[in-house]
Amino acid sequence: MPQVGHVRLQRFPPETPPLTKAAVFKNLFMSNGTFFIVTDSRSDFPKVRLMASNPLTAYNTEENIAAREPTQYNMDFLSLAEAQRRWGGDVRNGQQNRVLSVDGNTVLVNEPRQFLRHYYHLVAELMQYTLGPHPAPPHIDRVIFARSNADGWRDGPGFNAYFMRAAFPCGPRSSASHRGDVCGSQTQRIAAEAVVAMRSKKQLVGVRVGGWWEPVRSAVLRFAGVDLRPAENSDQVVLESDTAEGDPRLPMPAKIVITYISRQSAGQRKLTQESHEELVRELKDLVKRKGDKWEFLEVEAEKISKDEQLKIAARTTILLGVHGNGLTHLVMMQPTRVSTVIEMFFPQGFAHDYQWTTNALGMKHFAVWNDTFRTEGLGEGKPRVDYPDGFQGNAIPAHGPSIAKLIEDRVEGRV
Repeated sequence: MPQVGHVRLQRFPPETPPLTKAAVFKNLFMSNGTFFIVTDSRSDFPKVRLMASNPLTAYNTEENIAAREPTQYNMDFLSLAEAQRRWGGDVRNGQQNRVLSVDGNTVLVNEPRQFLRHYYHLVAELMQYTLGPHPAPPHIDRVIFARSNADGWRDGPGFNAYFMRAAFPCGPRSSASHRGDVCGSQTQRIAAEAVVAMRSKKQLVGVRVGGWWEPVRSAVLRFAGVDLRPAENSDQVVLESDTAEGDPRLPMPAKIVITYISRQSAGQRKLTQESHEELVRELKDLVKRKGDKWEFLEVEAEKISKDEQLKIAARTTILLGVHGNGLTHLVMMQPTRVSTVIEMFFPQGFAHDYQWTTNALGMKHFAVWNDTFRTEGLGEGKPRVDYPDGFQGNAIPAHGPSIAKLIEDRVEGRV
């Protein structure tokens, strides 16, 4: 949702300038729960439905979709004269007005709790959306969850509160972002609108791929106790311009760390037990064959601390798991020449969540169905989003030898 900057009332009412490239408002007003844009140049702004929404719980029905369209009670325009009449006088001449200005930058989150209570949606999607497009990420003084109580943005495992305390970067915009072309028809990820737009203008922050996210990643990892100083024998490089995934100027990791996020003790979306055991066996054999420059970690996230989870993610080269919340830790991985996320799906199932986030951070994503895989880099394009019967089930097949070979081929540069 928009950020509200400090309003210095040198004249009243201060006009709301057109949106910046980072989609940030200045001099945005709120009265009785309605956001007001004060301007005599309404045509300088996008349609309201692209800036705000009616923050109701979302259901995939025609009635609900229509009900979530914004009304004049969500966001509206006021001319300078209308604002003057509504809110009062000129403070330079000793007159009083009914406007209370707020110092600093405020992020207003206009979302209901439906998505906020999910680690992926708050951190990997909404916060990346807000931070990603800024040429210079602004200092944030406060985040207000306007449509949620204290419980409404805290996820079950507690990572949202952990992340906010560690980084306190920004908050999300309105779900109106879902109405954009890139999000709505291509990725279903609201972060895509900002990142694609700023990448096309060559204004993403950072001197290497994924660099716009690096300040947040570093802040959270330091909070977790990760030593971010490069090793003496590190081949990390500073690039002069943003780079693409796999660019040979990106560093190779000192050690290939394969991290398998196991969901076998979770409530749903598990591999068959036979597939799980075979996969672990094949990955252990691969690492043993490759020697001490390779390492395998099997992680049941619910059994270790948040700090330890993030320390593991910071070391990980290949992150592997069934589609699920644990893969959100990919946002803490360091992009290298071979950084990879391998996401296992039930046959014919697919969702964009981790595919888009992986690619946006300059890493490679493979969608795996038992013994087959696809990635954008091979020219097939993305699969169709689908949630077939069994997608949420506990009988997901995975062919361990094929996945182990995929990892070896990826590191050796064959895929």
